[in-house]
Amino acid sequence: MATRNRTTVYRKHRDACKSARAPLSLSAPDSFSGPVIEMVSGSFARSNHSSYAPLNSNDPGPSSDAFTIGLPPAWVDDSEEITFNIQKVRDKMGELAKAHSKALMPTFGDNKGNQRAVEMLTHEITDLLRNSEKRLQKLSTRGPSEESNLRKNVQRSLATDLQNLSMELRRKQSTYLKRLQQQKEVSFAHFFNKLTNI
Repeated sequence: MATRNRTTVYRKHRDACKSARAPLSLSAPDSFSGPVIEMVSGSFARSNHSSYAPLNSNDPGPSSDAFTIGLPPAWVDDSEEITFNIQKVRDKMGELAKAHSKALMPTFGDNKGNQRAVEMLTHEITDLLRNSEKRLQKLSTRGPSEESNLRKNVQRSLATDLQNLSMELRRKQSTYLKRLQQQKEVSFAHFFNKLTNI
């Protein structure tokens, strides 16, 4: 699999964001005790705050002392949610491997409880993967065009992780079901041999 180093692009983007922010001034007006922190989007920050209205009489209004913090784009939330789901899937895959081993162990009693645990874990993992894939499709439509390259790189990386996890799940389930079928055939043959020997 080929990858590209996007560190330089990220640093340029980060430095551009830093230079767009107003510096934090240590001096403040007499009527105000500290710097103002405004959470604004880039387009609002570039405007002259024409729609800004002070919240109360002590509010100094727009000033050069304001420290502007830009919010991350909306698609970042989706990518973080997908990353969280991917980690959750990896944890659940570890649990599933243990559940497979437990369900395939020979027992004298009923083994349906272990098989039910396998089914529940498989269902949870499948749901997480489906939800992540839906969010990933939304990711391509969100955000301004100047971030499209960065967004596409994040999307490709997450898509690769999701695809690998889906393939791993299918492979584990296929192996588990084959071994389960083999166990059933062996136990049936053993039972049949006992009947014929009676």
